[in-house]
Formats: sequence, C-alpha cells, structure tokens
Amino acid sequence: MTTTRMPRVERRAQLLATARLVFARTGYYQTAMTDIASEAGVTKPVLYQHFESKQDLYAAVLREVADRLSDTVLSAVATSTTTEERVRTGFAAFAEFVVCDPSGATLLLASANPIQDEQGERIGVEAEGSIVETIAALYVTGTELDHVIDFIIAGAIGIGETMARRWLASRRDVDAATLGRLMADQAISGVSLYSRNGAGTDTP
Repeated sequence: MTTTRMPRVERRAQLLATARLVFARTGYYQTAMTDIASEAGVTKPVLYQHFESKQDLYAAVLREVADRLSDTVLSAVATSTTTEERVRTGFAAFAEFVVCDPSGATLLLASANPIQDEQGERIGVEAEGSIVETIAALYVTGTELDHVIDFIIAGAIGIGETMARRWLASRRDVDAATLGRLMADQAISGVSLYSRNGAGTDTP
C-alpha cells in the first residue's frame, strides 16, 4: 500500500475522522485497527504511530467529539442572556450537531460504554459529563428555581439525549431546526409548568 504523506497534525485529524465513522458503523468490538487503517488509506504501522491501541484511539475519538459539541453549543449561546434564549439557541446547536455528525453523535450518546475496564469507564464518564456540563450551561442560575435547578437540568439532558437517540435510530424526515425546536419546547415547558403551579415566580 502506498501511503500519501501528510503533516502529522493533518494525519491525526484524518485518522480520527475515519475512526469515528468506522466505530459508529460497526461498533467497538467488531472494529479492528486494520479496518480503520485500510479505510484511511494507511498502513497499520502509520496508525500505531499516532495511537497506541484501539482503546487509545476510541478514547481520542470520544474526546474530540465531546469537545467539539461543547464548543459548538457554548459558542452558540455566548450572546444569549435569558434562560429561554439560551435553551432555544443551545438546543438548536445541539440538534444541528447531531444531524450534521450522526457518527460522532452515535458514539457520544451510546447507552453503554463498550470498554469494560477502568479506563473505559472513565472514558464513558467523561463523555457523559461533557453532555451534562454543556446542557447545564444553558440555564441561568440566581433565580427562584435554583433549589430545583439540578432536577430541571437532569430533565433537559434526558430530553435532549432521548430525542437525539430517536433521530439517530430512525433518521426520519425531521431537519435540525425542527429537532432543536422540539427539544427546546419540551425543556422549557417543564420550567414554565413548575412556575405556573406557584412553586416560583421566575419563568424562563
């Protein structure tokens, strides 16, 4: 096999992108380093120059996807001021991410981490934590809802993840804008209902 030479940084990015597609398509255990090397158009030694093992590569893929999702959502809400505006803008960015990168979203939203050891557990916790922190950042604190904000955030995370998984499983004719709006509507309705019932006066 003739491997096209490429700067190290570009090669690593290419290998991560290829691995993301292959892992999402065939799963962790069904994927061999040979499969990824072949699809990337490189030899296995080239792949091992960048990643020590399949687990190391899988972890790098998850971290790259998680960091990109976080940057995408937080950049989108940077100029928003109210909770409702942040939730709507943030979920719009989240939905766009899911629709535009279904392979990355599939790996990040996997219901169970496939690597059953200490490092694998840490990888799963870090990936899940990234989603939690990203969605939690949508909510403006310092309101009368603060004493239940953890529950509100947990509900919003559940809504976002569940709808994203549903879209990934069915790929129905629902575009990113519609998906994001549905996520935001559900996330906001819970806060509004809580406020209308007299538990607080702050509305999103």
